[in-house]
Amino acid sequence: MNEHDVRNLLEAVKRGALSMERGVEKLRRLPYEDLGFAKIDHHRALRQGYPEVVFARGKTKKQVAEIVRGMLRTKASQNILITRANPNIFQTVKHLARRAKFFPLSGAIVIPRTKAVRG
Repeated sequence: MNEHDVRNLLEAVKRGALSMERGVEKLRRLPYEDLGFAKIDHHRALRQGYPEVVFARGKTKKQVAEIVRGMLRTKASQNILITRANPNIFQTVKHLARRAKFFPLSGAIVIPRTKAVRG
């Protein structure tokens, strides 16, 4: 969640498009969502200017999938980057996000959610 996403959330509550309870529920996941084996830093883009990155090496396909699910669940506007991935992990991620792209040379998976360039 970046500054743009926070502003949109607050505006939605202000105009009544999102209930106060639902807004609080969305904010409750900030800044971290603890999955037990990993913590997703949903607040990183707001604090640091760039979003969380998933480091796949050493994680199972199921663990990477759970992290990606958590990141997709927020409906944030930043792209998702998964590093040190392999074709098996890509196949699992592809089931969660059809737009996911795999770059075998670098082992990177990108799930595009915006074309905005920041930084």
